[in-house]
Amino acid sequence: MNEQKNFVESSLFNNLKNYLFDLSTPWYRQIGTTRDDAPDMIWFSHCFYNYARPDCQAYELIIPILDKLGSRAPLRVQANLVRKTVEPIRSHWHTDFEYKDSFTSILYMNTCNGPTVFKSDNIKVMAEENKMITFNTSNEHAGITQTDVEERIVINFNYF
Repeated sequence: MNEQKNFVESSLFNNLKNYLFDLSTPWYRQIGTTRDDAPDMIWFSHCFYNYARPDCQAYELIIPILDKLGSRAPLRVQANLVRKTVEPIRSHWHTDFEYKDSFTSILYMNTCNGPTVFKSDNIKVMAEENKMITFNTSNEHAGITQTDVEERIVINFNYF
């Protein structure tokens, strides 16, 4: 796994953060983090790119990030929002895609006490604003809800 702080240039990061935290940005309610297990939590998604095409007007904000990641072909780029919980809740272990040689990168949009955890090596990555982590998509991971701020927003980049 690769971890980089201050990954996105400041003005682009601030534009992206302002867009995602704006009250007019559409978020879509999701129930459960996997299809095979019982629902574990309610969360919200906002898709930038899916099904081989841009999926929102703000797609241009993520193009420079895909370029910096060295993406040859994006699979999906989606922001995830979870609400504050009284006690931490871990999502189900999951992988985002099953493609060989694909990658997942997670960009943390705000700092909070809701980490990302990895099943195979028990690594815990704390959510810090503008930090990017990158790993092979086959690496099972889970998110843990935060108890300190109202919303935790990350952007998941899945790509070749």
